[in-house]
Amino acid sequence: VASFTMSEQDVLLPILHKVKVLEEKAILAAATELIRDSNGKFVMASYFGVLFSSLQTCLTQVKVFPQDNSKKQDLKNVDDDLLLKRCKAICRLLYLVSQHVGAGTLAKAFVESAGVVIEIFSKKPPQTVSIPTLEFIRTLLTTPGLTSDAQKKLASELYHIVLKQVVEGRPKVRKVALDAAVQILQKSNSHGDETESFIISVIRACKQDNTHGTLYVGELLKRSISYLPTKNQKKLSEGLLRLPSLGISMITVSVMTIFSVLFDGMTEKSDLAVPLINALFDIQPHHIEIEATNAFTKTMASAFAHLATYNPAVAAKKLPVLLTQVVPTFQSDSTFMNKNTAQQLQTVASTVITRDLVQESLKAIQNGATGESTLEQVIKCLQPALRYTYQTAWEHVLRVVKEVLRAIEKSLPRAGPVRENTRGPLAILLKEFIIDVSSLNTHSNLQDLVFDNLAEILQLIGITNFLEVLPLGWPSVDYPAEELASRSGSNNLWLLQFFVKHLQHSELGFFASYFHPMTKTLTAKAKEAREQGKPTEAKTLSNLEHQIWTLFPRFCILPTDLAKVFGNLAQTLCTCIVLDPTLRTFVCGGIVTLIKKNKAIADAADSDPESKEQSKAGIAVLASFAKNFMPQLFRLFMTKLNPADRANVYRLIEAYMEITDKPLMMSLFNMAATKLVVASTAPKEEEGMEEESAQNPEEGDGKSGKKAKKADKPADFTQHTLLDLVSIFVPYLDVPNTELLYRAIDPLLLDNDTTTRKKALKVFHKICDNHRQLLRGNMNATLQILEQTMPKDKNTKYKKLRLKIILLVMQETDSLDIALLQSLLPEIILATKELNAKTRDTAMKVIDFLGEKCVQDGPGNLKTLMDIMAAGIALNPHFAATTLRSLTFLLHKFGAHVSASHLLDLLDTSILLMKHQNREVVASNFEFTRMLVAVSTREIITPKVKELVIALCTYGEETRNKFKLKVRVILERLVRKAGFDEVAPHIPFPGLVKHMRKELAKKEKSQKEKRKDKNKSNKKQHDEDEEDEDDLFEIPKSKMGDGTWARVEGKTDEQIIDFLSSGANQNVYSANPAKANSKKRGREESFDTTEDGKFMIDVPIEEENISKKKRKGEDGERLVTDDMLGRGFIKKKETPTESIPKASIATQSGDRYKKKGAEGDSKGGSKYEPFAYVPLDPAQLNKRGRPTAHKRYDQILQKTSHKGEAAGGRARDKNSKGPKNAGIKKSGGKGGRQTRK
Repeated sequence: VASFTMSEQDVLLPILHKVKVLEEKAILAAATELIRDSNGKFVMASYFGVLFSSLQTCLTQVKVFPQDNSKKQDLKNVDDDLLLKRCKAICRLLYLVSQHVGAGTLAKAFVESAGVVIEIFSKKPPQTVSIPTLEFIRTLLTTPGLTSDAQKKLASELYHIVLKQVVEGRPKVRKVALDAAVQILQKSNSHGDETESFIISVIRACKQDNTHGTLYVGELLKRSISYLPTKNQKKLSEGLLRLPSLGISMITVSVMTIFSVLFDGMTEKSDLAVPLINALFDIQPHHIEIEATNAFTKTMASAFAHLATYNPAVAAKKLPVLLTQVVPTFQSDSTFMNKNTAQQLQTVASTVITRDLVQESLKAIQNGATGESTLEQVIKCLQPALRYTYQTAWEHVLRVVKEVLRAIEKSLPRAGPVRENTRGPLAILLKEFIIDVSSLNTHSNLQDLVFDNLAEILQLIGITNFLEVLPLGWPSVDYPAEELASRSGSNNLWLLQFFVKHLQHSELGFFASYFHPMTKTLTAKAKEAREQGKPTEAKTLSNLEHQIWTLFPRFCILPTDLAKVFGNLAQTLCTCIVLDPTLRTFVCGGIVTLIKKNKAIADAADSDPESKEQSKAGIAVLASFAKNFMPQLFRLFMTKLNPADRANVYRLIEAYMEITDKPLMMSLFNMAATKLVVASTAPKEEEGMEEESAQNPEEGDGKSGKKAKKADKPADFTQHTLLDLVSIFVPYLDVPNTELLYRAIDPLLLDNDTTTRKKALKVFHKICDNHRQLLRGNMNATLQILEQTMPKDKNTKYKKLRLKIILLVMQETDSLDIALLQSLLPEIILATKELNAKTRDTAMKVIDFLGEKCVQDGPGNLKTLMDIMAAGIALNPHFAATTLRSLTFLLHKFGAHVSASHLLDLLDTSILLMKHQNREVVASNFEFTRMLVAVSTREIITPKVKELVIALCTYGEETRNKFKLKVRVILERLVRKAGFDEVAPHIPFPGLVKHMRKELAKKEKSQKEKRKDKNKSNKKQHDEDEEDEDDLFEIPKSKMGDGTWARVEGKTDEQIIDFLSSGANQNVYSANPAKANSKKRGREESFDTTEDGKFMIDVPIEEENISKKKRKGEDGERLVTDDMLGRGFIKKKETPTESIPKASIATQSGDRYKKKGAEGDSKGGSKYEPFAYVPLDPAQLNKRGRPTAHKRYDQILQKTSHKGEAAGGRARDKNSKGPKNAGIKKSGGKGGRQTRK
């Protein structure tokens, strides 16, 4: 680059970064010098002319190119090698320059350029020359404006060269030629006929011993078939269909892939499609050839997708033929092939099975046609795949069957008489198929798929036809109950479990006509068995009855006959709800499902018209029975029920209220409201006072309160029940009735009973939520109610309801009312740390809404809100902690809207709170500080770094260990904001500073490596064939070290080292040995060595090092034994204290006072009396050190055998008289005893 001027660099800029080889650089520089000397223009056309002339000159010196793999001694002279490199470099530069030359220049020079290229390939160039030349041909042939006959003829010759290289070239040349041919066809349609002729000629010449060219041409055909003219597709197809007969799997796979691409590219109806499919059926490979079979199924899927689009009738007719051909391939043991076959057949089924096909087949079945319909043939083709010989592929076969059934389901209307009329013919069609699929239920790994297939069949034929094919078989009804165990493999009671999961869109009348009578029969049989002393049989029958009723909610999922049947079932269902607690859950749930599902479809805008009409008719029938159900449900709800039944009845009343007509609803409401007024105005009994004292233990005797709680109070129960009932009416009331309801619950809002107040507040909240206009008009009254119902103790049950009402009040307030905030914020803030999660969430929603409203009104309002909240920090510790939590939440959501001055004030506050003595406040303050650091900018945080770091690191000693991690997280955030150099000087913990510096360096290193890898991946790499041969032997810079070192023990750097010695290579290092790992060097230097070079490992037991080693027997000290001297190192005797922690080793163990050759201690030459000193270590008092703490005394309290002392004790025992020593226990002997030193 330095040899080019700036103007020259501007011209060559598009190609300079691609010129890497030395010869290319030299030729480009020479061309520049030549243009410069001849005063030519520095444009790409000038370079093109110079390079073209140079190439012509070089070719005059070449008769036949030497090949890349030829050896130099085989060449006639060394100049041939240089000439080859020069031609390669010129060809590549010519290709690079031609990309940036105008189309007019290339068109003018086309004839001469084509002649030169033809001359190059006539001299058999190597691949290093062929590749850039082929790329140059691609540039020439894609040049517009080649209109003359000479240009067209030369273009044809050039394109033939490219095609020839696709077949005959070396691998890298073939790849470049293939890409060039495809790009030429994309940009020019003039070579399509030539391409087809060439491909057909190669295919026809293909033999069993010469298939490589056919594979290469096949790859060309796959990539270019969409650009070829369609008139010769028949000839191409005929040639391709001949190739699989060669019996070569790779050829067959290539042919199938080509036909798959051909079918995918057909965008209009083709007369060739059907004959091709018939021909492909004739050349289907055996399923042993896995790759060929996969290619065949994929090709047939593409073919049938084309037929289904442009000729669906023929596709439907050919579908049974396809299944007959493909289904036997499921007998293969290859899971991959079975999975691929199943996926392709699923695609075919979803595209080919249409509404016309299904209706035509069903019509033929209904009319009793003699021949088999298409659907019958499809089912019969799939049915053999469920036999035992296909066991390994059952999972995949069931997936195909499921897709076929789903396609049939989609082609039928969702509801209406047409759907009902199709169930009978489908039941006849699928009868044997149902039995075969259900027989696979015993295989646990297939149960889900079996259930999915049966669910599709159930939707198609209905439960009546389904149970005719698979009858359930009831014990004690269809056969004796004693045979139930023996029929476990043949009965179909498992279908009850299947119905619970998959039954929907069924007939409610079938439940009324079949299952409901069966429940009565089973109940009678169970009673009879119980009387006969057969408890097991009675229990089994009772369980079956219960399972039948669990099906009722599934029958209620969009039944097809709701409008016809519900009238016959209404009385029975109402009776079950009122009188039978065991069935109440199922019946209530079923009716709720009926109402919800049908109302959703009736109200949906995108519902099917027939389904919408059916749902509307069903809702009308359900609504007509509201006058029968609602009074009974009200009476039932007023009785004492268990919580589950009460919830189910409440949900049923709530659902029925949506479809009840207005007059009936108002009459029920008036009745409930009247009873509520009467119950609320009735005088309280004495028990009520006792209960009040129980709820307020400060104002009475706790014992009497407990007794009053246990007492039953009908008046309160009536109030609670009526409040629950009237709350259901609130969304449907008009303004007068709503005001009436408010007046009814107003006295109950201040009732002494907590439950009554809670339920009254629930009604009040519903009024506020559903009637916002009333809320806005009575805002003062609402605030007064909130003030009056303020909880007086912590254990209130209605905090969540109050918070919801407060949220509604805030939403309906136009502007921020400071007085209102000051009165309500304390309750909201305290609720953020309630035990109840829903209460906490509601409080956070209120704070979130307040923050959003303040931001919308202006940033000053947000500061006002936070200042009002911050006043709670000065109150008790719990309130201060909850206040900090609320402020943290506001900073997290709206930190971007807080001003810099306000953030500085908050930082000062957090610094002061670090000195707080309460742990809860400190914990909340840490979170508050972390959020402050996160939302503050560098300019805000930098002036406060010193104060903040000191406060963080010097908070209370008692809680320091609990918050170390929080402190570290905040310090790391400070480092990211203000920088390490700003934070580190103020941290008083050197270990933490070192750790943070190490982590920061590690992070920076990781980021650098990521950036480096990204740059490497983005950098354009050159192909191996474009590099010079000498470059292959260069060592990459990343693999080279900084140098090589030689080092010999005992010699300095100035002394001579003999590198001719046999062991010289052991003294050569790739890294500087002086910079070895300090830890490793320290570990090695810690061992002493003997004179003969053996290691001497010292176990740290004594505080004094023994300088002189003695043999055993000379004295009583620890010595070196003879067998140790024969080993590679000398090691002192290890004692059990080896595992003692370093901090626990005694600094004065007392070994210096041991007597030589005797037991006991001796003062010797010391001026001190014998002693041992063990320092106290607090670390030994924690859980980790406590189990090993006693080991530090093992050196002082030793077990010894005091034979002399034991003998003296026996002698004294003999000389003792009387019972004086009778109770003294003798000691001594072999075991020894503990001696204290």
